[in-house]
Amino acid sequence: MTPTEPVLRHPESDDEVERCFDLVHRAFNFPRDDVERFKGETDRDRALAVFVGDEAAAFSRIRPFGQFFGGRSVPMAGYSPVGAAPEFRGRGFGSMVTAGHYADLRDRGEVVAALYPATTALYKGVGFGIGGVWGEHTVPARSLQTLRPPGGVVVRRGTEADIPAVKALYRQDAARHDGHLDRPDVWWDGRLFREFDKVHLYVVDGEHPGALAGYTRYTHESRRDWGYTVVVQDLVAPDADVALALWRLVGSSSTLSPEVRVVGPPEHPLLLTLPEQDLEPRQALRWMVRLVDMAGAFGARGYAADRRAAVDLDIDDGHCPWNAGRHRLVIQDGEGRLEKGGSGTIKATPTALASLYTGYATAQALRTAGHLTGASEAALTMLTNVFAAPTPWMADFF
Repeated sequence: MTPTEPVLRHPESDDEVERCFDLVHRAFNFPRDDVERFKGETDRDRALAVFVGDEAAAFSRIRPFGQFFGGRSVPMAGYSPVGAAPEFRGRGFGSMVTAGHYADLRDRGEVVAALYPATTALYKGVGFGIGGVWGEHTVPARSLQTLRPPGGVVVRRGTEADIPAVKALYRQDAARHDGHLDRPDVWWDGRLFREFDKVHLYVVDGEHPGALAGYTRYTHESRRDWGYTVVVQDLVAPDADVALALWRLVGSSSTLSPEVRVVGPPEHPLLLTLPEQDLEPRQALRWMVRLVDMAGAFGARGYAADRRAAVDLDIDDGHCPWNAGRHRLVIQDGEGRLEKGGSGTIKATPTALASLYTGYATAQALRTAGHLTGASEAALTMLTNVFAAPTPWMADFF
């Protein structure tokens, strides 16, 4: 009997989406009870599956976001989830349902894509590079209580009426952190609004009516023995005294939550405030980025106004042929452009350009890894300088 040929296409019915969910359940242990929500959240035009006969062998879905780089929100396609059924693994189907979206993403203007990889090798094979970090730290709650009490800062419990101001303050702060999501309303709805009674929101009012000077958003996670663990998803407060007041509030649960978990950058600024180095890493995941439309991506992000570069690239991109070939990358006056032409002196892979673009890796490190060749020391320094920034990080997991 001749095996059925695999076919890459969009799911065509709710029944096929449900078959895709069964695949995801077996691949990632998604709860069976989530099937109806999964079906409701899945736009078939933004999903791809490899079908072998009637069976869903692999599946991917896109969620539209923005992602901040250089202070600007860059249109980003978030892959979530991507999976293959155990019995169909090792046949290249995961690569098919990933790369199969690229042309559509380009047409939609989603110039970059991002994901949290279960396997790095698969995604490097289709042009993704390591882009940044999602990290979680632990700190004793009592250590937060040792922070200096700020004078005159009043923290109050947040209400649903504060939600617009929370969103505005988050976006203002997120623009300062390369890699942060520009959260769409549907993301806020799922993380904060839909189950508002399960989220602990505390805020500090700003100088103007309806504005906030800071907020923290956390949840309680049950412990096996007694009490709970406070898990801080957001603590946004540009002013030092406001941040101190919010951290002390988080620490006030120390009698029931001896440990606090905090999502944050690899080197958390809380370390500069605590009297001792009590903040310790708990886990770290590295997300990946793909420059789907390189010309659009380099043009969309921001750059420091005083940094300049002009280099000739020869880009080898077999999955996005519109990116391939010789290009000249020019960065000046806070703007970037990638134009066809030039000498093609520096040979670059999509993986290298993704990690360079986010600021995760220096050009020198990418040369050492074998992803950039032919560049002079001057060109490497130039590229490193225009993209240099603190390690990109994301507060959200998708």
